[in-house]
Amino acid sequence: MSMLQEAQICCPQCGQAAPFQLWETIQASQDPTARRRILDGTFFQFICPRCGASMPVHYTCLYHDPQRRQMVYLLAEEQEELARAIAQCRTTLRQEYQQQLAQYRTRIVTSGHSLREKLLIWDRGRDDRLVELCKLFLQTNLPKHRPDFQLEEAYYDWQDDVECLRLFSKEGQAALYPLDPLYQQLSPAFTPHLPPEDPAGFPLVDLAWAARQLESMTENDPR
Repeated sequence: MSMLQEAQICCPQCGQAAPFQLWETIQASQDPTARRRILDGTFFQFICPRCGASMPVHYTCLYHDPQRRQMVYLLAEEQEELARAIAQCRTTLRQEYQQQLAQYRTRIVTSGHSLREKLLIWDRGRDDRLVELCKLFLQTNLPKHRPDFQLEEAYYDWQDDVECLRLFSKEGQAALYPLDPLYQQLSPAFTPHLPPEDPAGFPLVDLAWAARQLESMTENDPR
């Protein structure tokens, strides 16, 4: 079942304390509104009842969707503690859900934004590993065409029902990049080299994962 507790959040704007629900486990099949709120970006958003100010609230929780066979663990840890926390949570999840994981797609993410992104990608039948490789391609090649845009973050999204990557620069600029042409370009080259999905693996598939994957492919290329 979906398990939650209530915390008091202090508004950063006016100082008003207000209750906020923290979910330990989000069971999408039992609470479809939770999934909808993750996708529309409001689930991890605190809105002050007094002044209306909002801020993101990221915390550790498990997203579990038995119908879609998706399990994503959101691990909200400081960077220096992340590797240890990932190893610990993988062990715990395998022990607790070992009998249920067959044919599941499992991931670890580090923010509510990344959880939302994974669900959006899978809804469109895309491979999130290829999407991360597309981001890496842009990070490497965008400076050649847009030297004024120093890419800091990129997120998968939809704009007018068209798939795109939302790009954010170090200077606070934002831009949209259409995903499909790049995805179709890279897919034939990268898909055969992707490792098989391991339901018990709970990988952290992000830009760093994509960089390691590309390095491994380059090292194994006989040419």
